[in-house]
Amino acid sequence: MGIQIWGAFGGFQKKTGALVGHWTNGQNVITAIPHPSQNPPTVAQLNMRAKFKTVVDFQRRLTPLIRIGYQNAHKEKQTAFNAAFVDNYAKAVAGIGPNYTIDYEKFAYSKGQLSKAYNAEILTAV
Repeated sequence: MGIQIWGAFGGFQKKTGALVGHWTNGQNVITAIPHPSQNPPTVAQLNMRAKFKTVVDFQRRLTPLIRIGYQNAHKEKQTAFNAAFVDNYAKAVAGIGPNYTIDYEKFAYSKGQLSKAYNAEILTAV
């Protein structure tokens, strides 16, 4: 059952008939119920899904770090996680499908300008 939040023109949450309502990035979003495909996935689709899964699975473990590193580097109405995903999907995946791996040297967990280091000290060992 869907729940109307702000009256007839305010959007709703959960499922109502063939529609699903949810709140994303400060906006009410209403979408149709997804229908699974009746056709088997192609090799290209399977490779794309494997690459997508590789990036998401690795990046999900770094979510708190990515939120800090991309807090000022993402577009409006885009999460820091999604901005990092765009960068890493394009640059940090190595291998040939479906055996993709993360290229750690190219993986980005932050973007933008670095903050200044305050009260920094250099210590030397003798």
